[in-house]
Amino acid sequence: MMDHPVLRLIAPPTIWFLHFGISYGSLSLLCNAGASGAHVYVVAGATLVAVSALVALAMTRPRGASRFLDLGGVALSFLSSLAVAWTALAAFVVPVC
Repeated sequence: MMDHPVLRLIAPPTIWFLHFGISYGSLSLLCNAGASGAHVYVVAGATLVAVSALVALAMTRPRGASRFLDLGGVALSFLSSLAVAWTALAAFVVPVC
């Protein structure tokens, strides 16, 4: 998967950033197209993919990583999963469009 331990520090915030962009980008596109009901399904799918990727990152251990980088990657995966959940919460609580 990812052999370089520093990539474990970069990947979780990148996954959250992509989830954030998909969530709010799809909101803009779907509201302009008049298909606001599909937004919840897009966000639910993106959230499922993002959380699955973050859990997979947290469960893998790279070869040759120091304990600091290993724990840092797990902590960033946890914090990024909280950020993904917080971003997804807006799609389900706040009225669309």
